[in-house]
Amino acid sequence: MPMNDQHIFRNRREKHSGALRRPWVPGVALLTLALVTGLWLYSHFQPEARVRRASTKLAVLVQKQEEESDMALALAANRLSQQLEPQAKLSVEGYGIALAERTEIVQLFAQLRRTFARIELSGSRVAARQQPNGEILAQVVAKYRLVYHSEEKAGNGQADLWWRKTDQGWRIRHVEIYLENTESWPALP
Repeated sequence: MPMNDQHIFRNRREKHSGALRRPWVPGVALLTLALVTGLWLYSHFQPEARVRRASTKLAVLVQKQEEESDMALALAANRLSQQLEPQAKLSVEGYGIALAERTEIVQLFAQLRRTFARIELSGSRVAARQQPNGEILAQVVAKYRLVYHSEEKAGNGQADLWWRKTDQGWRIRHVEIYLENTESWPALP
């Protein structure tokens, strides 16, 4: 009889010995999950990623699909104003610095939204890279379509947004706009 008991214990040890050899599998899976999560968090909260997301939101903010109320216009202008430094500059390729303050840029933004019936950006792509001086350059490239009364202008455009870290977070210091076919644009009021 003692022989059978020894045989049972020996079989039990042999059956479970494989399970004792594999405890590292859940540990490796957990470590892999922690590594992937850590990499995602690192890339998600990097300054370039934050600026890329903010620039994408700004490209959406610029668009206008239909007539809007004065309240909607004011809200959009306020959102733009929150992204700009007080001494922000706006320049257009070929013209140099067009506007040199946040209030002027916001006023131009509001005037353009009132003037155009539609402002559309399609296929927009945003790339951001850190500059040696600590600023981040975000380049937004998109196809634009502007509808002004019965006239329509379309083309390719690019906006370079120079973001700087301030006490209030990342703010735009300078905007440079590059548009094609500007010589044939309708005269704005």
